[in-house]
Amino acid sequence: MKDKGIILARGSFSYNMFYWLAIFIIYFLKPSPLYSQFINTESNKFDNVGDISEFSQELVSVFLDCSSCDNSYIRQQINFVNYVRDVQLAQIHVFITKQATVSGGRTFTISFIGKKDFDGINNNLTYTSIKTNTEDEIRKGLSEKILLGLVPYISHTSLAEKITIAISGQSNEQRHIIDPWNNWIFEVYGGMNFAKETSKSSLNLRYGFFADYVTDKWRIRLRPYFNYNQETFVKEGEDIQSVLRRDGFEGKFIRSISDHWSVGSFTNIISNTYENIDLGYRIAPAIEYSLLPYKKALRKEYTIAYSIGYLHQKYLEETIYNSSFASNTKQLI
Repeated sequence: MKDKGIILARGSFSYNMFYWLAIFIIYFLKPSPLYSQFINTESNKFDNVGDISEFSQELVSVFLDCSSCDNSYIRQQINFVNYVRDVQLAQIHVFITKQATVSGGRTFTISFIGKKDFDGINNNLTYTSIKTNTEDEIRKGLSEKILLGLVPYISHTSLAEKITIAISGQSNEQRHIIDPWNNWIFEVYGGMNFAKETSKSSLNLRYGFFADYVTDKWRIRLRPYFNYNQETFVKEGEDIQSVLRRDGFEGKFIRSISDHWSVGSFTNIISNTYENIDLGYRIAPAIEYSLLPYKKALRKEYTIAYSIGYLHQKYLEETIYNSSFASNTKQLI
């Protein structure tokens, strides 16, 4: 009986100890307000991208490879990716190295290495801290740079519709940029050739300029040009000189009436001693079709134009037909 009482006492003691241990666990490990607040705070981080649960299957897998970073902080701040512990399972390998700067700061080199679906999509970014930065400022700046580098990958998932881009310090009002040239572009050109031989010499001069005005509505070109050609021959000890001049002006005024059609006029003025033209001019209304929309005219243009206009020429000397001028109509495509 004595032995039996001892056994019962021991059994009662074991039961009581188990009872109080269970009470301890239930009381001290039940969800506390602080624990609840932590859970709520963590869940609120997803507010940046909305309800992320619907995109859980689209989250990119990231292997964060940095031995000197606050990895826990980075995971908390960038919580819309799936962090994996094996690089072979990752779609993006984020490899971070650190190097001290001469000024006492630190430079982090962040390499984004695409794998699987993102194979071949690689990028490198750097983040540099200064000597006076606190550890909190450093980890925050590094996290923002990592986030920036992940955007090209996330943009290929359904989370792309949740991405918003904002530039800090910029006014919401659109800034009006004043063009001092008012869309005009000017180009001046010139050239000269001179050659001399025993019995012959030549001098060629050419110069002029272009003035272009191009918008999605108007295309204007003004081009005055000047050419001077002089040749001197020595024959029987006497210099024989020949001078040819070809000066003129070309103007084009085009107004678009749709994305591909436009109307306007072409203007030409010329003086050419070689062709016996003292003064000639042509004014021709035109219609034009552009193969590309006119909004792309600043980069390239392919156009087909038809014009018909009045041509007048006054001659330097009377022609063999005893005419000192000629007038007619002329068509051009």
